[in-house]
Amino acid sequence: MFKGIKKFFAVVALSSTMLFSGLSQCGAAEVIAVGNPSYSADQSILAYAEMYAFNSDKHLKEAGLTVKDLSGNQIILDEVKDFSKMPFSDASLSKVKASLENKFEQLMNIKVTLKKDDPEHPVVTLTANVMDKKSVDEQLEKQDGLEAIILMTVGAELGEEKTPEQVKADSEIQQAFLEASNSAINALTAGSSKSIDITCKKVTGADGKTYWAPEDPAAVMNFLQGK
Repeated sequence: MFKGIKKFFAVVALSSTMLFSGLSQCGAAEVIAVGNPSYSADQSILAYAEMYAFNSDKHLKEAGLTVKDLSGNQIILDEVKDFSKMPFSDASLSKVKASLENKFEQLMNIKVTLKKDDPEHPVVTLTANVMDKKSVDEQLEKQDGLEAIILMTVGAELGEEKTPEQVKADSEIQQAFLEASNSAINALTAGSSKSIDITCKKVTGADGKTYWAPEDPAAVMNFLQGK
């Protein structure tokens, strides 16, 4: 993202850490479970899809998951990681991550319907406007206002001899960054509508009850991230 400013990174010494953890393969702890699931397969898979796509906790109970299972969309995490290489505060980065997640939720329009009812392995169809990394990067790179703000923060550090911590503490720079990033994020457009059939299995949720889960959670994550 923002290839035009990469040359600045060689002369700007910034210490950054990953703010957010990577994706988990599956929230449910157990593979083998007995009894009837507490919710329908389409309800449970919707919870997984929303969690993988934009870190949503709205329907975790329908899949027997908890907030500890929340992971995130790797596309969003990568964008935030790029920003974390520059002198933006943790608070600013958290707000950018939340803005991206909210926009992805709005654009992806995730729907899950039951395709094949089965007592052991039902099949559901997941449909979404898939947001792939290449498209997101290209759209953000077109936002001149955001790139200008990024260059300004680097320039403030180089030209005015400010340390990264001083730039992070500069409320005017941080506010300008948030306004520009929100404008760029709001300009993102939806990806193409795609569908995938998902075979489900029974698992034991965090509460000990039986729920439906995708047999291949990695396939669901890859689909939602345009891979």
